[in-house]
Amino acid sequence: MSSEYAHLPPGVELITIRPDAAALIPAGAEARRIRVALPPGEPGTPPHRYPGPIFGFVAEGEILFELEGQPPRVVKVGDALFEPRAT
Repeated sequence: MSSEYAHLPPGVELITIRPDAAALIPAGAEARRIRVALPPGEPGTPPHRYPGPIFGFVAEGEILFELEGQPPRVVKVGDALFEPRAT
């Protein structure tokens, strides 16, 4: 990596850069930051799709995460999840 990233604090390491990232984002796209709070035992939402990818993490508790074509899995505090853009 170039010296422009030498200012990162100790323990932080830049793994990779995607210089083509802007080309992967559709025109008119936006980023949203939301919080989803579900009470214990809540069944969640029915199957649905998003126009873009979803990145998330569990801040408290755990959820049963189901993604079409994959087996359900438990996502716990600190774990991340990803839903690709619907095709």
